[in-house]
Amino acid sequence: MTKVYLDGIAYNQFGHDIFFTQLNLKTLLALFEVDSNVQREIDPQRKLEIRSFILDNVTHNRDFHFTSFVFSSRGQIQQDEQGYYLESGSKLYISDGQHRAYSLESALLSLKSALEAAVFVKHEEKIIILQKQIRYLEDFPINMQIYLDLSIKQEQQMFSDLNTERREAHSGQLLQYDHRDAYSILTRQLAQRLQGQIDIEMKSSRVVSSSSSLTTLVMMKRCIVALFDGLLIQNTNKNTFSLPQHEVEQIAEAFFIKWLQIFPKQAHKRLQYVTGLTGIQVALALTVHHLTKSHKLSYQEAIDKLTYLKQCSWKHTDPMFQFLYSHDKKSISGHSSSYAIRRIKGEFLKVIEKEMAVNV
Repeated sequence: MTKVYLDGIAYNQFGHDIFFTQLNLKTLLALFEVDSNVQREIDPQRKLEIRSFILDNVTHNRDFHFTSFVFSSRGQIQQDEQGYYLESGSKLYISDGQHRAYSLESALLSLKSALEAAVFVKHEEKIIILQKQIRYLEDFPINMQIYLDLSIKQEQQMFSDLNTERREAHSGQLLQYDHRDAYSILTRQLAQRLQGQIDIEMKSSRVVSSSSSLTTLVMMKRCIVALFDGLLIQNTNKNTFSLPQHEVEQIAEAFFIKWLQIFPKQAHKRLQYVTGLTGIQVALALTVHHLTKSHKLSYQEAIDKLTYLKQCSWKHTDPMFQFLYSHDKKSISGHSSSYAIRRIKGEFLKVIEKEMAVNV
């Protein structure tokens, strides 16, 4: 059997022998194995999200980062006088990084499929670009922390520990530090400009009922996505907008400023008014988007039409929100679901379109 020697560092941690090394993706894909007795099933949605993240960065020539993958060697990594090695055909069992590994593999296959299509139609420029992207991904360095002496039971416990103790950064933190996504950048810029006029929670992704903040960075971003794309999603990977940047900034700022004109005083008081709730704010943005598409209005004209909603009391008991009202809680609930947001948008449109018909 052929020996493949590995460059790296061996050390002992909490009584276990560990070897730390770095391999490129192409090599890793030939080595890693998944044991269903240790690993959970792949979450297709999570895999798709990670793959999209990878492809977005690769196709836009941006570097991206992953933390170290964790493996168990199950005796496959051995040592002689020359160092640590694997014999050809050996496998390493993944303990942490399964979704990232499969997503990287899927992204690579996607690029190769695109290359085949480009070759078929003899698109020379695209062939060169895709070949470069494939080489980049195949050479992508993967840091690997490999346990050399774990039993299956210990692997299972480590998997449990890694996934129980892990605390993912919440969306508010991610939004503050994301320098790739155009929506995130715009949201931060707007929040800075509007802070003197609107109380915005800049760090936490949620606000409690007693908070003095009317909205959060995360809620603002959802509004902006709904405003320009008509989508009810939070995670985006967008580099540019279809409109010029300065127009996008002016439209988004005008939308949030309109709140000050149509919302009641002390609109942040969530126990009294619905105006500080996610579903209401996003539904307003979705309403503007609908008006631009269905009524062929400019964004500024559509935003101005929100003035017709001043007739709403914005209280939980307002008939407009009766389908969400809970008599037990004496407030609306379930407002942030996609279904509820679209229903609220429908209620807003009934009022606006009725007034538009009267004021033709």
